[in-house]
Amino acid sequence: LNPSHPDVRLVVLPSDIDFSAPPQQSFILYQLCDLSGVDLQTVVNNARPTSTCDRRSGWTSEEDLAEIRSIMKRRVLTWMSMGPFEPENNADTRRDWHQMLHDSAERLAASNTVAQDDGQSKDNDYNDEMGFDSDEYSSLDEFEVFD
Repeated sequence: LNPSHPDVRLVVLPSDIDFSAPPQQSFILYQLCDLSGVDLQTVVNNARPTSTCDRRSGWTSEEDLAEIRSIMKRRVLTWMSMGPFEPENNADTRRDWHQMLHDSAERLAASNTVAQDDGQSKDNDYNDEMGFDSDEYSSLDEFEVFD
């Protein structure tokens, strides 16, 4: 169905906008300014616009977008490692589940910030731990989350 059709009700949760919990939809379009977490906000706030607007990356440098994608991948892999738990269809339980996911993303952001301050790369440690190079599994044009 077309989302603009009058019979379609689209519910957008705050976590669908700021990526503080797994998105409810299979595809989410987000703005960089809406992303939550110290690690993501630091990259966005420190990014400087490029001298020309690129059709793929806009005014943001490819390096900054690559860093944002890397952080988001780690966040999703962390959520996936928590297991395929599906909260009951109870508003309180679902809210608690989303709070737990948000908190795990914030802890991941904090640990990444500390590692960067120490000059370490969390990407390599996490990829070794997961047993694969996560960069192979995502193109530059999309970021997918599968149920």
